[in-house]
Amino acid sequence: MDLYNPYTNINLWIKHTFLSFAQGYFSSDEKFTWVIDPRQSKIIIADKFAVDLGVIEMRPAIILSRGRYGWADYIRGQDGRNAPLSSKKVDTLMPAPSADRWGDFIFTDLLRGSITYNVLSKNGIEAEDIANRLFIALSGYKNEFKIYGIHDIKGITIGDERLVKTTSEIEAVGITVSLSFTAQRSIEKAAKLNNISAIMQIPRETTTGIITQDINLYENIDYRVINNGTTLEFLEAPAADTIAVNLSFIDAITLDLVTTPVIGDFDADNVSYTVSGGTVYGYFTLSDAIIVSGLSEESDIGNLFTPTSSGLIDTGTSAVIEPINFEI
Repeated sequence: MDLYNPYTNINLWIKHTFLSFAQGYFSSDEKFTWVIDPRQSKIIIADKFAVDLGVIEMRPAIILSRGRYGWADYIRGQDGRNAPLSSKKVDTLMPAPSADRWGDFIFTDLLRGSITYNVLSKNGIEAEDIANRLFIALSGYKNEFKIYGIHDIKGITIGDERLVKTTSEIEAVGITVSLSFTAQRSIEKAAKLNNISAIMQIPRETTTGIITQDINLYENIDYRVINNGTTLEFLEAPAADTIAVNLSFIDAITLDLVTTPVIGDFDADNVSYTVSGGTVYGYFTLSDAIIVSGLSEESDIGNLFTPTSSGLIDTGTSAVIEPINFEI
């Protein structure tokens, strides 16, 4: 398993991203050259508590400390309820086909957090030099972090010198280089909605006579639900000798369990059948479109709201409001 996969361990991914940047940058630094072998490296770059700080007596170090992070709650209402039978990224959550409807739950938002690099050295001037190089590198390369999933970096600051006790006997000079970041991440899970089951009854000839056979039908494979949960549309028309297609679903209005056959002719041509006894829960649409506008007072772009384009009627009122500044 890849420990730094953002879909498995966000904590380690954040640390890995910012540690990798510092290690990569100083690997090409002529004075404070970092190499993976700590015996050969001229500077130690590691995670908090990963090394004995007594090594500061022999060479300088950059110790990373991850601060708190959490969801910024910029994006809401993000559940993907119409994806058929599988999750787009989490393959292990793919369910086996059944008569139930399956859908993804997809949550995506921005993580907001902070990172602190603790620059430590026995020599104050040396600590200042390393901290300055790291500060400038972060400032110059912050746009490149977007390639690796960091949406934005802000508030890069460099602290003042302070004495740090690394052991009971050794003191070092410490300087912090801090920043805040936002990173977009998604979380997915497969969800079993259980809001409709369809069973087709067909005649079957056996040695003892003709019996009725039940066949499970699968949503998005054999049929789909359309017209706000009032119609079943088959991908292939049921055979003319079909006895019935029986549904079991939760009604969208009463939330009662309804068991009923569909209404329609089985003639090998008809593909659309009416749901009787109610409306299938989960398909009722409140709004087909939403228009959000934020125009400046100087803007004059005419009437945006026409019945043919949006379904909204022109009220004759100006659609001019104060400008909206949205900053991430």
